[in-house]
Amino acid sequence: MALKLANNAISFLSSSLGSAATSVSVRSGEGSKFPTLGAGDFFPATISKPNGQFEIVNCTARSGDVLTIERAQEGTGALDFDANALIELRLTAKTIFSIISYNLPILLRTGSSSVVKILGSTVPVTNRAGSVVNVALSS
Repeated sequence: MALKLANNAISFLSSSLGSAATSVSVRSGEGSKFPTLGAGDFFPATISKPNGQFEIVNCTARSGDVLTIERAQEGTGALDFDANALIELRLTAKTIFSIISYNLPILLRTGSSSVVKILGSTVPVTNRAGSVVNVALSS
């Protein structure tokens, strides 16, 4: 399963959403703000009510403005939502934990140096003076 992310993927529900529904429609033309998903891909999303209640879902498919979702993720419950409820791709605690647990590459930038960090490994880093040094990485 591949995690897909996009910056500023935000929309509103085009119609109400019952707690048992497994697909949701966003405002016309706004589905393209969210990542294109292939087989096995997903992205985390949060649907929010004006009163602060929310539900975390995993979106497993997108066809135009229709998102297929897995409900009640990360300890949240499946809720009913009114039309115009906010839906946004959000980086969740579980997503961050999954990235770290599976040792996925993470690009770190400090000043003029860049390094791909893979926990538990040693990687070459170019420092500001232009020298390459090996750095052991740990969580």
